Amino acid sequence: MDRTSLLEERTTDLWNPRIPKMIQAYFEDMERIIKRLRKFAQKNASLWLVVSTSAYAGVEIPVDLILADIGQRNGWFLRDVGVLRYLRSSSQHVKHVEDQTRKSVPLRESVVIFDATKPTSTI
Repeated sequence: MDRTSLLEERTTDLWNPRIPKMIQAYFEDMERIIKRLRKFAQKNASLWLVVSTSAYAGVEIPVDLILADIGQRNGWFLRDVGVLRYLRSSSQHVKHVEDQTRKSVPLRESVVIFDATKPTSTI
């Protein structure tokens, strides 16, 4: 089951019932941006995105990994996804969740690095 479906099942636990749609719209917008950047990127271009994962109603949204997949689908070559630091969940992410299912989800800030051309192997 994908995370958006899981969130939709937990709508009553969310501080705003429109969060699943917001997440979907964010990734649709990012795909349009990444695709357009690839279209106009020079041969030696690289794209660096610094993003944080998020969580709602105890469901992690791995923003870094999803954007890595989106970039690869749109012609970028993934160089790296590196964790910069670990973060604590915001209380707003879990305060509306029932006590028995309430949990803090470990979050991270990452850098996602793409190259316009496939790197050549040095081995």
